[in-house]
Amino acid sequence: MTKFLNRCRLLLAVVLLLTMKNQLQAQQAPLTKALDSFYIVKDPARRIDIYNASIKQWPDTGKIKILYNSARSMIAKEYAQANNLAEAKKWMALIDETGPENRFSVKPRSKLEVAALMIKNGDTTYGVSQLQPWADSLLNELTATGKAGIYYNIVMVVYTPVLMNKNQHAQVVKYLTPFYEWSKHSFAMDRESVMRTPKDKYDLRTNLGVQYAKSLSVTGDTKAAIQVLSNMQASGLYNQENLSLIIDSYSGKVKKNYASKVLDSLKKSNLDRLVKFQQYKQDINGDKIDLKATHARYVLLDFWGSWCKPCRASHPHLKELYAEYKDKGFEIIGIAQEMAKDSAQLQKNWETAVKEDGLTWRQVLNNKNGKQFDAVTEFGITAFPTKILLDSEGNIVATFIGNLGRNDLGDKLHELLDAKN
Repeated sequence: MTKFLNRCRLLLAVVLLLTMKNQLQAQQAPLTKALDSFYIVKDPARRIDIYNASIKQWPDTGKIKILYNSARSMIAKEYAQANNLAEAKKWMALIDETGPENRFSVKPRSKLEVAALMIKNGDTTYGVSQLQPWADSLLNELTATGKAGIYYNIVMVVYTPVLMNKNQHAQVVKYLTPFYEWSKHSFAMDRESVMRTPKDKYDLRTNLGVQYAKSLSVTGDTKAAIQVLSNMQASGLYNQENLSLIIDSYSGKVKKNYASKVLDSLKKSNLDRLVKFQQYKQDINGDKIDLKATHARYVLLDFWGSWCKPCRASHPHLKELYAEYKDKGFEIIGIAQEMAKDSAQLQKNWETAVKEDGLTWRQVLNNKNGKQFDAVTEFGITAFPTKILLDSEGNIVATFIGNLGRNDLGDKLHELLDAKN
């Protein structure tokens, strides 16, 4: 009898819990449905009507607040787009976030987006009022702790053009020099922008490195400007012809052949990295890597990982290119960066992925001998997949970041191995 009663009590508790769950879902469903229509409608005024009707019926508390914050953010951005700063600021003030402010949460992100829109519309006063304190705070944190770099980069992408337009080049140098040194002579957001933009549509004038170089030259340090641009040129990420034109425009201010000497020095540094790479890395069969022994005209270093879905999604197309160009002088070396708790699991994850993806070119596990030589760090890899194309002398010809379905690598191989044959 006792067991029966206990079972009844348990059953009753389960029924009550299910009932409470259904009631909560029933409460949230109309709100979710209402806010779904909020994003569907095109008319801003209609959006505000939906928002007002929802907030009267469903309190702005708990998890529901997140939905309302997103809605308020969208309304603020629409007003900023219409150059109505007063209304944009009003809706920004309604965004309420509790707890420590996350720099990527709704309000800070919206603040940055609204500031960018107002700047685009010509109202730099509001943009500066929002961005300068933020930039100062992040700069202090970066120099004191070495943290907040990515947030700083995002803010400076918006703030730097404002300073440039006001001819405040000394301020640009002040804000960007510490970050440029901290990030090992590149800007992460430049690399991400290149990754997301077709090469024929990428505008170098929007590049943070190019803007930084201009400010360096204007403030009297043209040699440093050429070094920044030469680093970009050596990376293989950007249009070489356009970069060369910019470098040439500064070369008259320094000694003859200075730019070519800087580029030669960078090429030598890259060759030194390749020597160490071959010294410390072995392939999946335990054999040493020897780039010269491949007798290839072009070698692709493919940085990937078994955990990286975009990397593995790029493999079928890479296999097609390998089959098409292998006999024309093209070779690939895969360099995997694995993530696991112990070396045995690292090895297993790597070998399993190589087998599953049917990769027939030579494979290297970067985690092995990582203390002696970390290829990911040394080659400045900040995103996966990244593919670096080398010529027969080991010089970087081109770099490709991401896997967005474009055939930039295929086009480059066609240019190098088909068009010139």
